[in-house]
Amino acid sequence: MRSVDQRFFVISPIYFSDEDMERMSEEELQKLVGYLLQGQMAEALAAFWAGKLTSDPRLFVSWTWFNVDEEGRAAIADEQARSWARLYEIEAESEARCAQQGEEPSSVTVAGLSFERVRNAPRPTGWRDET
Repeated sequence: MRSVDQRFFVISPIYFSDEDMERMSEEELQKLVGYLLQGQMAEALAAFWAGKLTSDPRLFVSWTWFNVDEEGRAAIADEQARSWARLYEIEAESEARCAQQGEEPSSVTVAGLSFERVRNAPRPTGWRDET
């Protein structure tokens, strides 16, 4: 039996504003996104193999693309920032309820990405994601 050298890296929760991102070099952004993708995939795969994804009655999964102009792209980013701020509010409300009720909270991973695709792709004819 051979020994295996394992290294675990803990990535703090990541949120950077538009202003934060503008101050980063291309190299810093590349590393940041790489760490984010690596961390999120590790979390997702660990939960998947442990059966946590399919056993969660409130599992939310989604993926699609949107064909938008520059203004639409900005609106999507703004909406994601608003949603992210609301998630912190929800966490604070939940922490208060847990403290009041003596309940232990559970960790829920939430991630969001939006980025320009490598290639443009039209929506299939007559298809619209209504959710």
